[in-house]
Amino acid sequence: MSLFATGVNRSLRDISRADQAASKLGQQLISGKKVQAPADNPSTWLQAGRAQSAATGLDAIQTSLEEITTDLSVVTTTMQAVGKDLTTMQGIARQALVFPAGDPNRQQLIDSYNTVRQQIDTLVDTTSEDGARNLMTDPAWNPLAGNLQSVVGLDGELKTIHAQVIDTGGNGLNVPWLDPLTATDADLQNAIDSLHSAQTTLSVKAQAVGADAASIRQYQTKNSQLSDNYRGNAESLTSVDQTEAAVALQSISAQRALSMQSLASIGTSRSAILELLQ
Repeated sequence: MSLFATGVNRSLRDISRADQAASKLGQQLISGKKVQAPADNPSTWLQAGRAQSAATGLDAIQTSLEEITTDLSVVTTTMQAVGKDLTTMQGIARQALVFPAGDPNRQQLIDSYNTVRQQIDTLVDTTSEDGARNLMTDPAWNPLAGNLQSVVGLDGELKTIHAQVIDTGGNGLNVPWLDPLTATDADLQNAIDSLHSAQTTLSVKAQAVGADAASIRQYQTKNSQLSDNYRGNAESLTSVDQTEAAVALQSISAQRALSMQSLASIGTSRSAILELLQ
């Protein structure tokens, strides 16, 4: 009779294992994950975790780079506005030269010139985005002004975003203020020349901003691709192959059916033997 008990226990064990395996495969098919916890496959779990961590780190870097891209866009827009103001000031200074010193029209035009000059400084100094304002303002009054540095890669690589001071002061575009009452023709001509130089300076600074922006975009493209690769790797390591899992489930079902048949056969044989012994 021990042979019957052994056979029954083996069949029951095989059925239990098949049920457990089927349950696990069913959960995998529902969740889409073949590795849901370290116990499922420690090595694969660790590899997938590292890949996902790298993707998450790159996402954080991308967020920082997006902020810098926004700052540089604001700087570029501000520079364009400043360029228009410089052109306006040149036109005003030339008009002022038409009138003699002491003429009220000349004084009014110089007042307008100074107003536009102040508008430039106000535009630059009151920019709402901190990063953009720190790139454009004079460190002489803004202690936070200067270059920006940002991590651009998982290896800790740093990229410097160069400050481009564009206010009207000596550290910026160097645009002179004019006294409406005492400004001479020479003062006005000097202002016109200074404005021409300021436009050249502004153009050079704008090109530098464009170069930094292009560099940041390259890092963004690279990091986006890397993030997708890492995330795809993590996904491939942990995701279940639907077809493979379905085939395995069919195989387990077939094995369970065989175990059930074997158990039933053992029961029939035992009954037959008991009848013979009676």
